[in-house]
Amino acid sequence: MDDDDDLQLSTSTLAALQDFMQEKDSRRKRFEELKAQAEDDDAARKEARAGDPTAAVTMEDFEADWNASQFWYSEDTSRILAEELVEGAGEGSRIALVSAPSVFVKLKNLMKDGKVPKCSIQLFEYDNRFALFGPEFTFYDFNEPFKLQPGLKGSFDRILVDPPFLSEDCE
Repeated sequence: MDDDDDLQLSTSTLAALQDFMQEKDSRRKRFEELKAQAEDDDAARKEARAGDPTAAVTMEDFEADWNASQFWYSEDTSRILAEELVEGAGEGSRIALVSAPSVFVKLKNLMKDGKVPKCSIQLFEYDNRFALFGPEFTFYDFNEPFKLQPGLKGSFDRILVDPPFLSEDCE
């Protein structure tokens, strides 16, 4: 190969790369739309939870970041964990999900569809993209595990924890 020759991708590789970039751009746009909608409807959502714009959110709206040890559960695993978490729970039950956004999203959608009892749920998560869930989101850093709002401490009936075990800091 001559040093003056330009490197080129094969047609199929270039097409696959273009598809990947289009999908990534589509996810980014969808997330921005969801975020804008959640921000626009925040006041109305607080007044009427039935009009929650985040109810149709799926984990496909959030691209996992492997550098941040983000690995979402599959749809089936998320559903099984969500259903187990609320088994025997009542409408007054309070449930915390720590570093488990895929189970949170699945549980939220199952409650909306009436497939599981409606409970009060709270996501504790480091990834601020999930702040679009408003008051159901609490920023959480495992490096400061006890840094919580006082009203949240000891207030949950059930807790699901999925720590970022791939992080050397979290052992």
